[in-house]
Amino acid sequence: MKKLREVLDEYLFEKGYEKNVKKNLIFLYWKKICGEAISSHVTPFKVKNDILFVLVDHPSWGENFKLLFPEIKKRLNEIVGDEVIKEVKIILKR
Repeated sequence: MKKLREVLDEYLFEKGYEKNVKKNLIFLYWKKICGEAISSHVTPFKVKNDILFVLVDHPSWGENFKLLFPEIKKRLNEIVGDEVIKEVKIILKR
């Protein structure tokens, strides 16, 4: 007998939803991926065309995030199990 997770994974794959579900896991695991310090200043906003859009509360956090993004992207893609993010766009909160 298959586990529920396996059945769900197969269904999502067959319907073409798998990658979208994985992209949405970013929002669920954000603190785990980035840590408390970064996640309190940098918030995922949306994912579109493999681009992660994040909101930052200060320009310096945007610069820090740019520097840390290669490592964060690696962790993020490992956690969701696929390369769902290729680049980042940073937006300053107003």
